[in-house]
Amino acid sequence: MVMMWDLQSSSQPRQKFSGHTMVVTGLTVSPDSSQLCTGSRDNTLLLWDVGTGQCAERASVSRNLVTHLCWVPGEPYILQTSEDKSIRLWDSRGLQVAHTFPTQQHIQTYCEVSEDGHKCVSCSSGFEGEGCEATLWDLRQTRSRICEYRGHFQTVASCIFLPRALASMPAIATSSHDCKVKIWNQDTGGVSSGLRMATLQDEPVAEIGVGAHGMECKADDPHSGHFVALKSI
Repeated sequence: MVMMWDLQSSSQPRQKFSGHTMVVTGLTVSPDSSQLCTGSRDNTLLLWDVGTGQCAERASVSRNLVTHLCWVPGEPYILQTSEDKSIRLWDSRGLQVAHTFPTQQHIQTYCEVSEDGHKCVSCSSGFEGEGCEATLWDLRQTRSRICEYRGHFQTVASCIFLPRALASMPAIATSSHDCKVKIWNQDTGGVSSGLRMATLQDEPVAEIGVGAHGMECKADDPHSGHFVALKSI
């Protein structure tokens, strides 16, 4: 079940969305905030009306264990990564697959779309440098691979486009189970800088994001099983 909360009053959820039969592993909200799309290990995507909490569309693809979802800004399209090594672009108008990118060699763990909606980035599982890459894709007419970013030695857990306020050039940031965050030149694929999260005693970096004070990270805590929030970088 997915629950929506009012940040001003957390006593009761504002809306509940119940329909998946297994754990929900991805969700994304439409640009106008009227729709919610959720994905699960039950191989299913559900499209919800945020106002009513009702399921508007349902789509299922065999072996499509969803790992992440991201709505394309200003468009009716939803980007999705999967444990079946696929990256799919869904049309929310009927919830049909509009495009499937070339199947990768490893599980696709995460995806994000650029602010202008022209590009997307996905990342891969892996071990000892095999796999462990992030890939930049064109979301426009060609929908082809633009660049790959290689240098991690374990699964890449997340990937984001950095806003220009945080980088002097177009840049992508990745986090990995190898306990590193890397910042890449989006155009050349070169590493701009590398950060080793020594303050977390070499714990895998689960996720990165951009907050009010810069780039923020979360790391897996092997003792509690919870996320540990890091200060901004």
